[in-house]
Amino acid sequence: NASSFSQNSFIVKKGHSVNVKWGLDYYMSTKMTLGFFVRGLTNPNDNHTVNNALIRDQSDEIRNRVFADNTTQNSFRNVASNLYAKYLTDDEGGHILADVDYVLYRSQSNQIFNNDIFSNTNNPVYRDIIRGDLPSDITIVTGRIQYEKFLKDKSKMEIGIKTANTQTDNTAAYTKTI
Repeated sequence: NASSFSQNSFIVKKGHSVNVKWGLDYYMSTKMTLGFFVRGLTNPNDNHTVNNALIRDQSDEIRNRVFADNTTQNSFRNVASNLYAKYLTDDEGGHILADVDYVLYRSQSNQIFNNDIFSNTNNPVYRDIIRGDLPSDITIVTGRIQYEKFLKDKSKMEIGIKTANTQTDNTAAYTKTI
């Protein structure tokens, strides 16, 4: 029992993005610098896909037609920030550096998949609607303190401590309506 499957899809995508970055360095003295920056991005986009498929039997006769009309609305945002201090310990570039970073990635995807199957006489055989709700949050916090020293042979010595914490909250919830 051989069969064949042919399909055509028409996909329309819409979207735009905005990116912003702002920062400031404050020179407290010739040896001490404080600074920060904040960076943000937003990128909403939509996808619409219409799909037509034909299922044929071994005689190349159409057995079923599948029609899918699918939409997805996506949003992606992130914020990153950094706060730092740098203290020069000598005239050869040795310094102590301390900084803290905070990053948040947030995305949301809402999907609707409308699926219909028709017989070769175009009578409805099956229909379902699948809805997807896919939120995602990722939070990252890091901190470090380190000492850097340039040596006479052009090498560099670094010593320090760093810590990081990452938290995620990702849930994919799909519901089906028949």
